[in-house]
Amino acid sequence: MTQEEKMTQMLTQLLETNETLLYPICGVFGKGKMSRSAYFGFTENHLLVVLPVDKQNAHALRIPLEISALRIKQNKIFRQYVIDISFATGAPCRITAYQKVLLLASQKENLPKFLQYLQSRPIVKPAIDPQ
Repeated sequence: MTQEEKMTQMLTQLLETNETLLYPICGVFGKGKMSRSAYFGFTENHLLVVLPVDKQNAHALRIPLEISALRIKQNKIFRQYVIDISFATGAPCRITAYQKVLLLASQKENLPKFLQYLQSRPIVKPAIDPQ
């Protein structure tokens, strides 16, 4: 099984009935002090994240795409994109993605689409707790 097939298979396992996997990419997931290699993709309403642990196991996240803030920076020296996402509910995360990843031919095609889809999502203002 190729790396690309492995990525697609792991992300597809997170799909629910009638959902489609959109723009799968590989990158580095950062949340707090944790930073790990991961696979990312979208459904119509969720960000899918798979953090491989070993060849057989992985941690998986389905994060609702209710974004309260988004910042995308391009580092031209390292040829990477740093994507900071704050969600309306839950902790923020950082995704670092490269245009070119060995063994993933689809990365160069999917990364611009991934960024464009993320930017097209509406920004949701978080509800203010009255207490």
